[in-house]
Amino acid sequence: MRTHPLDVAAFRLAHFANFWLGRPQDMVSSVERVMPAWSEDVPGYASILACHSFAHEEAGNYRAAEPSGRRAIELDPGDLWGAHAVAHVLEMQGRRSEGIEWLTTLAPNWEGSHNLQHHLWWHLALFKLEYGDYAGVLELYDTRFRNLAAPLTVAAPDVYIDVQNAASTLFRLQRLGVDVGRRWEELADKAEARIGDCVSAFTLPHWLMALTATGRIAAAEGMIEAMRAFAKGRGTVPRVVRDYALPIAKAQLAYAAGHYAETVALMRPALGGMYRLGGSHAQQDVLEQLFVDAALKADSTADVRLALERVAGLRAIPPERFVGWREAADRMAAL
Repeated sequence: MRTHPLDVAAFRLAHFANFWLGRPQDMVSSVERVMPAWSEDVPGYASILACHSFAHEEAGNYRAAEPSGRRAIELDPGDLWGAHAVAHVLEMQGRRSEGIEWLTTLAPNWEGSHNLQHHLWWHLALFKLEYGDYAGVLELYDTRFRNLAAPLTVAAPDVYIDVQNAASTLFRLQRLGVDVGRRWEELADKAEARIGDCVSAFTLPHWLMALTATGRIAAAEGMIEAMRAFAKGRGTVPRVVRDYALPIAKAQLAYAAGHYAETVALMRPALGGMYRLGGSHAQQDVLEQLFVDAALKADSTADVRLALERVAGLRAIPPERFVGWREAADRMAAL
């Protein structure tokens, strides 16, 4: 990209790879290298601005991120990545009403696009979840980002990002005591068919959420065994699976069995490097919530404090402002 900064395909591949390997600073470096060669006179500039926005958001540079994302949408209202980047900024800053307006206003531009639109509907559901609108979240689940009859879903029913959207939503809702019916079942069926596929490290805990939620413990154990075998391989992803996905997977089994102290003990060493699984801060929050829920149930004050400190370091506002974190914040405030 240093010699061909206008090669947008190469740039987007680097952006994609850096994101899914948990390398936000590399995302920033990559986009900043090519930016001087781009301008509004060059076709595709909105896409580069969108990547600039998302890279800076994931690096925590929200003031740099938001203007780029908004300008990308001014230039191309149908740029899903630009809509996505600004949605992340609004999420991390707790600007829920703005997030809902931003996404619902842009939604007509998504028709006919690829399945990143499902992820944008998931972001809308996340804003609604934080308002306590659980019925609205389930409606979006069934009609927008996990509509099993929708053409995009029929064509590719187990795309990694769609699975992450669905499983993380159901986990959050169940944690809050919401009845999600039998929605886990179809995800668990697909998870069983994916045993042995470990290429997407961040998807693995989502598959395990579905298997443990439906009581398919033998299948979950089989998935973990396949992860162990994969982790013996060479290269970056096997190491990530070994060091982070496997400890979390073991913790998920302990959590499903009601062994909460064991859950936090298994998961604690992986927390500091969990970002290497890939996924955004907003997506990784579901794993943070798994840890804090186990810590609360294990009555481990030190681990509750650890979880709150971690999320406070990522969010631009206190964690108690977010659904899923209030109980932990209340527990610490009562001490």
